[in-house]
Amino acid sequence: MNNHVHYQSLLGEYRDLAAILLLSTVLKLLLLVTAGAVNPDAAAYIAAAERFAGGHFDAGLELYYLPFYPLLLAAAHVLIPDWITAGRLLSFLPLVLAAIPLYHLTRRLGDRRAALATTLLFAILPVFNLACREIIRDPLFLLLILCAMERATAMVEHYRPGALVAFFALSLAATLIRIEGVMIPAVFLGWWLAGKNRQHKRIVTVSLLAVTPAALLAAFLTGTLLGIERLTDIGLLAAWLRDDVGLRFLNRFAALMRELEAFQYTLPGGRLHNNLVETTRHWAPLVYAVGLLEMMVIGIFPTTVLGFFARSPQTLRRRHPGFGLLCTLLASTLFATLLFNILRNFTTERYLWMPIVLGLPFAGTGLDAWWKKWRRQGSVLAAAVVLLMIVTPLGKTLAKTTVYRETALLRAGDWLREYRREHGGITLYTDRRLPLHAGRPADTGRVLPWPQVAAAAGEWPGVDLVAVDLRPADGNLNHLTLDGFKALETFQDRDKAVIIFRRMGTAPGSIRQDKPSSSVNPRE
Repeated sequence: MNNHVHYQSLLGEYRDLAAILLLSTVLKLLLLVTAGAVNPDAAAYIAAAERFAGGHFDAGLELYYLPFYPLLLAAAHVLIPDWITAGRLLSFLPLVLAAIPLYHLTRRLGDRRAALATTLLFAILPVFNLACREIIRDPLFLLLILCAMERATAMVEHYRPGALVAFFALSLAATLIRIEGVMIPAVFLGWWLAGKNRQHKRIVTVSLLAVTPAALLAAFLTGTLLGIERLTDIGLLAAWLRDDVGLRFLNRFAALMRELEAFQYTLPGGRLHNNLVETTRHWAPLVYAVGLLEMMVIGIFPTTVLGFFARSPQTLRRRHPGFGLLCTLLASTLFATLLFNILRNFTTERYLWMPIVLGLPFAGTGLDAWWKKWRRQGSVLAAAVVLLMIVTPLGKTLAKTTVYRETALLRAGDWLREYRREHGGITLYTDRRLPLHAGRPADTGRVLPWPQVAAAAGEWPGVDLVAVDLRPADGNLNHLTLDGFKALETFQDRDKAVIIFRRMGTAPGSIRQDKPSSSVNPRE
């Protein structure tokens, strides 16, 4: 009888979570069915994975310097023969499964309803749905980090050695996917040391300080024995630490400000006091921060941010020890992104995934508060906020299922696939995604910028086809020529055109495999 009651309790606990996971799966499958061309970074990952699958580790490392994600991609390729489908599966599954640790994290810091609301928002936000079309490391990295954080909050609530081991293992795995994962144990250790009156504080501290170097050394030695010298980019991490401690990263920022000052004087009124460019230079870090906050709000979704303004007595438990860790990680990831922004003078939305996800428990708690107010008081305002928080991001996600992206690349890839299957030969490309859609990932070494293609095509007698991509807005679609070649096929959509040239005076398949004299390695 007790087992039956326990089973019913578990069923009720996870039934709604399972429904949200099903909704997330359906949305992502719809987006996958209507997916267009892959992202450019996919070429580097697949090219390295293709070398790894063939046992050529050195060649794979030359193409991409962090081996673990391409190795996972090569393993997925064993089950799924198509490289692009296998790569998208490595984005699709983690983005669905990441809702589970997010649910448990919020459940521990709040209550079941807030956890479900948070998970629902995560499942319908466009930023995490559209990413399932890409072949990138970030979905798997996000899943591992959320699992590590969930174990960390469990450990600070009730210390268990197993939770510490799991936290460390997940953090290490995340670091092997993206070097930024090293932030999580570092921030956790700093937060833990700063706290007072924590049980088992000495045990956890000694464990982290002693086990971390030992595990890194063991990983390095294992990789050396296996012939993989770089399991992760430790050298890059060391360079970051050296630059941060010595404030060397500010040298590049200062050079950028000097260039911006020189540009300022070329503009009308550039020498006037406190003009726009001068103000931007003086307040550049603050401008960067405002820009990052804008990107974060757009990622969370403008209407979803309304949950931050809800008022309810049942909010996240601020006295829970994990709440401080959540806020510390949120501030740390935002600050790290700001430093990167200052150093590199750019950022992308996926670099803000961690702050976006860490902000969702606040938005989810607010959504639950608005929902309760609507149900109990019949508030029209609360009902409108709930609809806006759910319907608008869901509507935008569904709207993206009707958009086909860069179909010209897809059609050109299909044409090249059939042509090469029938005739063989060598092709040069100007877009590193074309070889992937043509089913020839090994050809990523034959991707060159247009000027180099124009110069090299005539010098390599083994080349009989050249695939050139350009934007129709450039205006030279009908005037593009290539000496010794004639335009054979043209594929065009709204944003891109692909022209395929064939060497004149040759029959299809008459030119065989004379290997080009050089290659270009794709890098992220």
